[in-house]
Amino acid sequence: GAEIHVEGLSDPIIFKFDVLAENYIEGKMICGFWNKSQGNWSDSGCSLRSSESILNDSIVRTSCECNHLTDFGLGDEILGTLENSGF
Repeated sequence: GAEIHVEGLSDPIIFKFDVLAENYIEGKMICGFWNKSQGNWSDSGCSLRSSESILNDSIVRTSCECNHLTDFGLGDEILGTLENSGF
């Protein structure tokens, strides 16, 4: 079928990632998406809303928001990489 582009939303899409606390880098995590046209990860239109420790501090639940729909991910700015979440 044809691809439908959803972007410029006034109410952002909110999604959450659970990350092992040992892999979470405070203040360095970024929310982003796979930019198909450029073939790389981008954080344009996305931001990190909040992070909280859960399950006896073994997991960090991170909330992201984006004003469009695509393949989202969470990563750290030190490595400059994101992992595809499959959304």
